[in-house]
Amino acid sequence: MHALLLGAGSWGRHWLATFDTHSAVSSFSVADPDPATRDRVLAVGGTWFPSLDLALAAARPGFAVNASPPAVHTATNRTLIEAGIPILCEKPIGPNLDDSIAVVREAHVAGVPFMIAENLRRLGLARAARQLVATGDWGTPLALHCTLYRNYDEEKPYLVAQEYPLLEDVAIHYVDLALAFANARPTRVRATAYHPGGGIFHGSPGLSLFVGFANGVGFDFLGHFATRGRETPWFGEWRVECTGGSLEFDDGPIRATRDGEATLHPPATDRHCLDDFLDSLAAGVTPETSGTAYLPVQAVIEAGRLSCRSGGEILITETLDLLVPTP
Repeated sequence: MHALLLGAGSWGRHWLATFDTHSAVSSFSVADPDPATRDRVLAVGGTWFPSLDLALAAARPGFAVNASPPAVHTATNRTLIEAGIPILCEKPIGPNLDDSIAVVREAHVAGVPFMIAENLRRLGLARAARQLVATGDWGTPLALHCTLYRNYDEEKPYLVAQEYPLLEDVAIHYVDLALAFANARPTRVRATAYHPGGGIFHGSPGLSLFVGFANGVGFDFLGHFATRGRETPWFGEWRVECTGGSLEFDDGPIRATRDGEATLHPPATDRHCLDDFLDSLAAGVTPETSGTAYLPVQAVIEAGRLSCRSGGEILITETLDLLVPTP
């Protein structure tokens, strides 16, 4: 299958490696206006184009991965929808919730498959933990906790310049996994952002975030990007408190405690989001992280931004009533 990649920059280069080795990708092209990416694309056997329009005119892809800068996601997603190309999009769908809702609705009306490339919930530890929760042996989730502390020094201009970089660009993955555990819609958000000093960020790379779900489950996330001490794994350090026990995991086996006794459980195998996307296309089914399923996650991030600015709790139930397109 011929594939199309939008953007070969800081994150797109990871997709170049995936396209180069994935058995389902027989050939691929890349649209990126930066001439500096041309040699990078050619080195792994791709065809480079300076614009999306030129890439689409040269060959019709079986699917496209949108790893272009977030600021142009709305425009590039709309071009792909108009062309009828199935889309696997890096988050966010658009720069704000209104744009994202509009794009998801347009894809729905056009019948274009649209999925978000969320990988955290597909990592082996997350998959195994979700499987353990699904057995019911530890009861149902009550509270979810995650901490993330990193000394981040990679110069990504868009990230360094963001007002709340940890909230707007990174916490979204952890909120998505919390949504998978809670299995309910988020209804309220409270967030505080701060700068712990040092580091490369112009904005506030520290974050305390709480998300309440409709079924009473709560999720709290705490961390920052300028730690001077031990770093957590990028996966974060998780605790899932359930009615009959708890699960703890970070980068090793899952420690499951029930009635005061702990057992260790190995992770499952990682699964790449591209595999789920291609499987959903082949089966004609909606993927787990479809555009529609992702909208509540983006609503949490937007509510978190409002909460950081106002200092208060933001209710998002009324907004979420508008998210799912009518079949």
